[in-house]
Amino acid sequence: MAKYYALSLTVLLIGMHFTLSAQREIKGHAYDKDTRKPLTGANVLLFTAERSILKAQGITNESGDFILKKIPQGNYVITISFMGYDAATSLIMISEKSAKVFQVDLRFSGLQRNPIKLNSVNVKVNKSAFTIRKDTVEFSAGDFQTTENASVRSLLNKLPGITIDADGNLSFQGTAIKTILVNGRPLFQDGNSATGDTKKITQNLLADIVDKIQVIDRKRIDGMVEGGKNEKVINITVKKEYKKGFNGTAGAGYGTDKRYNAAANVNMFRDTRQAVVMGYINNVNSSRGPASTDENLSRGESMMGGLSRKNNVSANLGTDISKKIKLNANFLHQSQNVNNSQQQQRDNVLPDSNFRYNNNNTSGSTANMNILFTNLSIQVDEKNLVSIDMSANTQHNTFRSFNQYVSTGGKSNDTINFGNTNNLETRRNNVINLTTQYNHQFSPKAGSVSISFNIDQNNTKDEQQNTTLNTFAATNLADTINQQVNAKINVRRLMARFNYQYPLLTSMYLNVSYKITNNLTKNNQDAFDFDNEKKGYDLVNQDLTYRFKNKINEQSVGAGLFLNKTKIQGQLNIAYNFTDSKSNNFTAGNEFLQRIHYLSPNLSLFYKIDNYKSLDLRVNRETRIPPPNVYLPVVSTRNPLYVQLGNPDLKPSIYNSAAIGYRSFSVKGLTFSTNLGADLPNNAMTQSIYSDSAGRQINKPVNVDGNFSFNQDFSIGKRFSKPALTLNYSLSYYFSRNNSFINQVKSRTTDLSITQMLNGSWMYKKTLELEGFVSMLYISSVYSIQNNKHSDYLMYNVSLTANVFLPANLSIGSAALYFNNTSQHQQFVVLNSWIAKAFGKDKSFQAKLYAYDLTKQNQSLLTMQSPTYIEQQRNTVLTQYFMLSLSWFFGKKPAAKPAV
Repeated sequence: MAKYYALSLTVLLIGMHFTLSAQREIKGHAYDKDTRKPLTGANVLLFTAERSILKAQGITNESGDFILKKIPQGNYVITISFMGYDAATSLIMISEKSAKVFQVDLRFSGLQRNPIKLNSVNVKVNKSAFTIRKDTVEFSAGDFQTTENASVRSLLNKLPGITIDADGNLSFQGTAIKTILVNGRPLFQDGNSATGDTKKITQNLLADIVDKIQVIDRKRIDGMVEGGKNEKVINITVKKEYKKGFNGTAGAGYGTDKRYNAAANVNMFRDTRQAVVMGYINNVNSSRGPASTDENLSRGESMMGGLSRKNNVSANLGTDISKKIKLNANFLHQSQNVNNSQQQQRDNVLPDSNFRYNNNNTSGSTANMNILFTNLSIQVDEKNLVSIDMSANTQHNTFRSFNQYVSTGGKSNDTINFGNTNNLETRRNNVINLTTQYNHQFSPKAGSVSISFNIDQNNTKDEQQNTTLNTFAATNLADTINQQVNAKINVRRLMARFNYQYPLLTSMYLNVSYKITNNLTKNNQDAFDFDNEKKGYDLVNQDLTYRFKNKINEQSVGAGLFLNKTKIQGQLNIAYNFTDSKSNNFTAGNEFLQRIHYLSPNLSLFYKIDNYKSLDLRVNRETRIPPPNVYLPVVSTRNPLYVQLGNPDLKPSIYNSAAIGYRSFSVKGLTFSTNLGADLPNNAMTQSIYSDSAGRQINKPVNVDGNFSFNQDFSIGKRFSKPALTLNYSLSYYFSRNNSFINQVKSRTTDLSITQMLNGSWMYKKTLELEGFVSMLYISSVYSIQNNKHSDYLMYNVSLTANVFLPANLSIGSAALYFNNTSQHQQFVVLNSWIAKAFGKDKSFQAKLYAYDLTKQNQSLLTMQSPTYIEQQRNTVLTQYFMLSLSWFFGKKPAAKPAV
C-alpha cells in the first residue's frame, strides 16, 4: 500500500511541477505619458483575447509597478486604467517559449491624461458592469435588464451585494442603507440627521429613469465619517432624457369586499432643481400603488396585524436658488386608521414557575401626522459654508381597546384572576427642531473649523381613561379600577459642538473637539379616580399624581489624529466625558443625583488592500442616554395589571464597542463581506419585574453590569451576466447575555439568533422574470432562573414571484409565500396572482386584474422571546379579495441608442 501512496505522490508532484512551470508572471510599469511620473493605484486587468474572460487583476504600487502571477499559456488583452486618463490596452501572447517573466513594453503602459474623465475609472468585462471611485461603487443600470415599468426596487434586487428583506430594508455587503439620494440631493428627509424613507423611494420611482446606482459611505457635512457609525448611502443618477418634462405613475383600483387602492407620483428632475410628489390612499394594508408587482413588500405589510385605512402625501423640492445657495424642503402628511383583534398568550418567567396571561383584545387606533423639514446650504465663498436645518412635526393619535383576560399560574396552572379592561387614550405631540452648522477653511497650513448648534423642543399631552373589572378566582371578589390620567411631558434638548482640524503633514491632521448637551424633561401628571356619588373623576389619586423634572448635562473634550492616505484612512481620538443627571419629584420631595466621568478612546481605521478589497476596524466608547420617558415616576398605567414605572435614579449607559470588517468586490461580479462586532456595556439598562400572587406585575428599569453581546454577518453575492441571474446570500448571528431581576432574584438570559436570507433575480429575454426570497430565523433563549430552561423556535419564509410576458402586451404573474412558525406549530401558503394588459403609446397604460390570497390561508403569527417573558400573538389579517385597476405611466422616454 505504501508503494501506491509513493507512486501517487510522485505523479502528483510531477504534474504540479509541469503545471507551475507552464505558468508565467506579467510585470509592468504605469506612468503619465506627459510627465513620465509613475501612477500609483492604477487598475490592471487581464482578459482572455477570445472571450474577454477576466483571468487576473491587480493595482500599481507607489512606484507605478505591478505584477500578475500564475498566468497560464494563452492570448490575452491587458488594460491599464487610472482616474482622469484614457485606458491603455495591448495584446499579450504567452507560449511555451515565453520567458517566465513577461515584461509589458513601456510603449503600451503609458497613459494619456484626459480632462473629460477626471472623476471615474470604468472597468469593463464585455459590458461596463461597475465603476470603482475611491469609496464609491457605481453600477450602470443599463447592464441589468428589467421589465417594462419595473420599480427601482426591482433594479436594486439585481445588483450583486445588495440585499432587500421582506420589509424592504436595504443593505450592501452587510452594511445598512438608510439614505437614498437622487442626483446627490436627499429625498424625503424629515429631520436633521434623518434618513428618509428608502422603501417609499424604491417602490415608487421607476427603473427606466435610472442611469447609475452609486453606493457610498455616509459622511457628515464636513466630509468625515462619524465615529462608531457604519452606514452606506445610495445615490441615484437620472438619465439625461428624463431631465426634461415630467414623469411618474398614476393608478386606481376597486375590488370585492369594498377594497380600494389609488396612488400617484409626479417627478421633475433637472440639473439645478428637482421636485417629487407622491401619494396613496387604500384599505389593503399597502404603501404601493395597484400597478406594482413588488410582492415581497406587499406580503410584509399584509401579514402585519390589523386592517388599516391609509392615506399619505409626500412632497420634496430641491433647488439651487443661486450658485451658492441650495434649498431642500420636504412635506409629509399621513393618516391611518387601524382595527385589530388580537389573541395573546404571554408566559412570564418566574423563579419557580411560569405565570401565564391569556387575553383577547379588540382595538382601534387613529394616527395623523404632519412633518415639514427644510435645509438651506449656503456656500458663502470657497472657505465658508453655512447649513441650516429646520423641522416641525405635529401628531394626533387616539387609541381604544377592550381586553378580556385570564391569568393562570403556579405548579398546577390554577386560575389566578380574570376580568376585562377598557382603555381610551388621546395623545398630541408637537416637535420643533433647529440645527445650524458653520464650516470655515483657513489657509491650507492653518486648517479648518466646524461649529454646530441644535435646539429641539418636544411637547406631549396625553389623556387616558382606564376601566378594569378584575375578579380574584380564589375568593371570587371583584376589584374595580376606574381612572382618568392627564399628563404633560415637555422635553428640551440643546447641543453645541466645536471641532478644529489642523494639518500636521500632507495627509495627517490634528482634531480638537468639544461638545456640550443639555436635556431637560418636565412631567406634570394628574390622576383621578371615579367618584360614584358625583358621577365624575373627582377623587385625586395621590399615587399617580406628581410634578417631576429631570436634567442631564453631557460634556466631552477630545483630541485625536486623522489620517487620509490613498490606501489607509483612519481616526484616533481620545475624549474625556462627564455626564451629570439630576431628577426631582417635587410631589414626593425626592431628589436623585448621578455623575459619571470616564475616558473614551475611539479608533476608526480603513485599509484599502487594493481597488477591490478593503479592511476596516472600529473601536469606540460612548454614552447612551436612556429615552426621556424612562426617568418619569410612572410611564404607563394603560393596563392596571401591567404597570410600567420609570426610574428617576437611572444612570446613563456606557457602551464599549469594537468591530472589524472585510469586503471584496470582483469585476467578475462576485462580492463578499464579513463583519464581526462586540458590545460590552457598563450600567446597561435592564428590567426589574415584580409579580404578586394576585396576578399583578410591576415593571421598572434599573442598571446592571455583566451584559455583553457578539454579532457577525457574512454576505456573498454573484451576478451571472450570461443568464442574467443575480444571487445574494447573507448569514448573521447575534449572541448576547442579559441580566434582569424577577421578584428580586437576578436572572441571566442567554440569547442566540441566527438569520439567513437568499435573494434571487433572473430574467430571460424579457419574456420571463423570476424573483425569489428565502429567509430563516432561529431564536434560542436559556433562562438561568428556571434551572437553565431552554426555549427556541424557527421561522421560515419562502417566496417566489413569476412574471410571464406574452404577445399582444399581455402579462400574467403569480406570487407564492410559504410561512412556518415552529413555536406555534403553524404553516400556511399564500398565493396572489394577476393578469395585465399594456396598451397605448409606449405601453403607457395598464389594465390589471389582481387576486389576493387565493388559498384563503393568510395569517399573522408573531412570537417574541425576552429575558422576562415568552409571548405568542395572532392578529386580524387581510383576507381574499379581487381588484380591477387602471394605471398610467406618463413621461416615458424612448431608450437611448447605445454608443458604438
